[in-house]
Amino acid sequence: MTCPSRAKVAWRFRFACFAWACSLLMGSAVQAVPIPGLYNTGVDAAGVPLPDGTIDSHYTLIANPDTGSPNAYVHDSTIFPLVAGPWIANSSVSKWIAPRINTTAAYGGSLSYTYRLTFDLTGFDPSTTTINGRWSVDNTGDIWLNGSPTGNTHGAGFSVFLPFTISGPFLSGLNTLDFIVNNADVTGGYTGLRVEGFPPPAIPEASSFLCVGVAMVVAGVVAARRRSA
Repeated sequence: MTCPSRAKVAWRFRFACFAWACSLLMGSAVQAVPIPGLYNTGVDAAGVPLPDGTIDSHYTLIANPDTGSPNAYVHDSTIFPLVAGPWIANSSVSKWIAPRINTTAAYGGSLSYTYRLTFDLTGFDPSTTTINGRWSVDNTGDIWLNGSPTGNTHGAGFSVFLPFTISGPFLSGLNTLDFIVNNADVTGGYTGLRVEGFPPPAIPEASSFLCVGVAMVVAGVVAARRRSA
């Protein structure tokens, strides 16, 4: 029986340590990958806030008792109720959206607005997926997943965020998340939705590039050693 030389044993040990370290780094990168299709309100595909009056392409109004349009707009921030409140001020990660740019006289009553997000869990394990965030509404709201209530409700008003957690049941492909908002002002008035807390679109982490780069170097050295052997 031929025993490997000390140099080969040391080389294999170093390579095993490198692979172990990369698995830890890559594991943390995978955990940070956001779910495709989940966006804060009022942002573009890169997570940057949209200008007032822009259509938010991520949220679709599948129920709109005001105008019937499926478009959700970034609310005008230069007027009440965003100037000096009482709505929570827009931020660098989310903005208020609504059925109109200015909801001064938007429909209020028994019928509700439903803002829908469609997201894709292809490649994810639905049984271990959890969605966390926070939201605010004018006036009250419920969150439904794939057509069923999640138990997350909001009745605390438009000046506070409430956290929400959704742990399923999810589907292995496309899923729908509905934010159902009721405007309690029966004479018509301001209404809107604010959601944030979803991770921004994925950007490859430096650790990923480091592991790939070092792996390429290691592969080249191994090939060179074999040629010279």
